[in-house]
Amino acid sequence: MTSGVHFSVDMKKLIFRVIKFVENEKTGPSIPLYNYNARLVAMLGISEGGLLKLKKELTAAQNAEEQEYRPPRLRSQSKVRPVPELK
Repeated sequence: MTSGVHFSVDMKKLIFRVIKFVENEKTGPSIPLYNYNARLVAMLGISEGGLLKLKKELTAAQNAEEQEYRPPRLRSQSKVRPVPELK
């Protein structure tokens, strides 16, 4: 009984590209570590503009997720007014 993960052909191509990139860097980075955008472009095989669009989409998705799961704010005790006494 096999319970493996099945990848699409496009996903396999992307994974193989990343594996090759990482294996080529066994002796040291070919692109400096601080230049992460260039490293991602080389790993993923996409343009820099495409990478920037993906990063914006990721940020928007993270913001939407954060707002969706944000717990409701509780009122602070300082804003509660004392109840006036009846005479």
